Amino acid sequence: MLATAISFAAAGADASALMRLELKDGKVIAEIPQSLLGCRLMMATRIEQTSDSGEGAAGQLSDNCIPIVFSVEDKNLLITIPLANSLSGDSATPGIWKSYKVNSVKPDGTVVVDLTDLFSTQYSQLHTFPVKAYNSMGGQVRRVHTMQKDKSRFLSTEVRDSVASVLCDFYYKMDGYVMGVMKIAGDYSVRAQVRKMIFLPSTDENFTKLPVNPSVAVNSLQERSIDNPTQAVNTTDIVRRWRIQPSDSLAWKAGEQVEPVRPIVFYVDTLMPENWRPYVQEGILAWNETFAKAGFKSVIEVQDFPSDPTFFSASPYLSRVIFAPSGMEEVEVGDLYDPQTGEIFSAQICVHSNFIKKQHYELMKLSMDVNPAVYREDLPDSIAGELVRLSVMKAVGKALGLRNISQKDRIALETIDMEQTAPGKYEQNAIAWLYGPDSKFTEEEVSNLEYFDALDKWTETQKLLFADIFNYFPGASDDFVASVVSGIQDQYAKNIVKLFQFVNTPDTAKDIKSRAVKDVIAHLKDMDWFKSVPKGRLPYSTNEFIADVYRTNIFRNLLDRYSRVKKDYGADAFLNDISSEIFGTGKSAKTTLMPIEMVWQNAFVDYVSGKMTEDMACYNVVRSLRSKIYNASLSAKGEVAGHYTYLLFVVDKKLNE
Repeated sequence: MLATAISFAAAGADASALMRLELKDGKVIAEIPQSLLGCRLMMATRIEQTSDSGEGAAGQLSDNCIPIVFSVEDKNLLITIPLANSLSGDSATPGIWKSYKVNSVKPDGTVVVDLTDLFSTQYSQLHTFPVKAYNSMGGQVRRVHTMQKDKSRFLSTEVRDSVASVLCDFYYKMDGYVMGVMKIAGDYSVRAQVRKMIFLPSTDENFTKLPVNPSVAVNSLQERSIDNPTQAVNTTDIVRRWRIQPSDSLAWKAGEQVEPVRPIVFYVDTLMPENWRPYVQEGILAWNETFAKAGFKSVIEVQDFPSDPTFFSASPYLSRVIFAPSGMEEVEVGDLYDPQTGEIFSAQICVHSNFIKKQHYELMKLSMDVNPAVYREDLPDSIAGELVRLSVMKAVGKALGLRNISQKDRIALETIDMEQTAPGKYEQNAIAWLYGPDSKFTEEEVSNLEYFDALDKWTETQKLLFADIFNYFPGASDDFVASVVSGIQDQYAKNIVKLFQFVNTPDTAKDIKSRAVKDVIAHLKDMDWFKSVPKGRLPYSTNEFIADVYRTNIFRNLLDRYSRVKKDYGADAFLNDISSEIFGTGKSAKTTLMPIEMVWQNAFVDYVSGKMTEDMACYNVVRSLRSKIYNASLSAKGEVAGHYTYLLFVVDKKLNE
């Protein structure tokens, strides 16, 4: 009997001694050395060619990779999928995933086995085609692929640089199920050349698992552990990040900028349209600036995909930017990562050709009549290129480990120069935390990260609240960068909605809720540009008072949140935050007011005085306002003085009822 023990860490295997693969009579015969048994390997797939890009683009990785371990027992090769973290020491040995009869054992202990089934079978654990490909129609269609074995074959094998791969030419019958149950009528098939890879991940004790910081929106994974079998399972979220190591550790820790030992290289697809290529490169390289705070320079490189036939294109460590002639309307991001440590091995950015169509449509809505250059069937290269650059830049941020990068939101809320088109302060702080020598934040950085991270966690459920202003985008100009790239117009309404959602979210910290309320009012004060909306684009006949109409309606909606948020926010805190923004702080109310502030003050006094008999917080606000208004009325002039005299009359009448 031949037996080996299973070890869930790399067992010191020699990378050059990785298994041999050979095609014999249409079968894949593997020779697995003794040193590789018990080692933790990774298995992944990549589409090389396809007859239907709606099932996945050429060069695209599957959605996942899985760890596997080979062991031998009773003349059988056993394959297990180890847990990311053992729950209870060695007793948590996983079950056997696959088992194959050993053909023979060489004198040096090398195991010879037929692994045809391993490389030819479809597995739910390891996808061949991306789950959210275009043919899934946004997840509404579940696709089931059945291999036609009589038409399928293996083309070649290759073992190089700790990677063993098989290039497969497979035919599949495909069935689609709408909402998972209703089968789509018709016969559908797809042919694909698929690269199936097994590789030995490199190990480095300096690469440590990094627990998720709730202040940073990052891609993460969950590991489980248990201290006592009688207790509940502990879960810890760890981040997914690259192994970026300094070439000079001492200089790096001393605060100097150094180059990485191994940069992240993105290879651009030869199919990428030539007029897009420079914009793709700019979008990728824009992230090098964010690594400065982390102590690195020249972390990211861009190269054309080599035409050299000796180039090892099968490597799972190869990061690509690929072009797909597909109906998907986005720039898609995927990565291969180690589920035990969170290390990202490689990333792919898939630029779907149809994404520019959606961007063009949004751009026409945004620019309206003031930028006729976008009202044409084909966008000018300069404008289309900017859309490509920004979309790729956002995708690279996700590939680096950040989640839901929303650069236009960051710019608008950070009150940075609106023409800025590079990653902002949030991204710089997040990258510094992920890859810098000291993964800590100052109190100010933590506050900012928490505040902006909430934008990524909100849903769009309240869009209808301000539906009438979502389609009216004022102030656009012929300057594409200033008026479109920064997204001032479109994002204005969306930012207000998100701030409202921030106020509504129960588990948001109270100080963050307070900042959101104040920012809503700050947004409303800065709304004069709304008067420049072209006539005929608004639901009112004139633009003269349009800004004040929306200012008033949205402010009243903010007040109406009181009954929903007062428990989590704090009734006194919510009302006092609004009061301090429109009346001012101190013993006396503001004596210089914008016209809209007088409208808001009237609305606020009406609201709280109407609830004061049934709500103690409203009663307390009215009492405190009475003295502030009185003090202000003594020194205010003109229209403001008359305004405060009227408010004083209203407050006194309510208090005396």
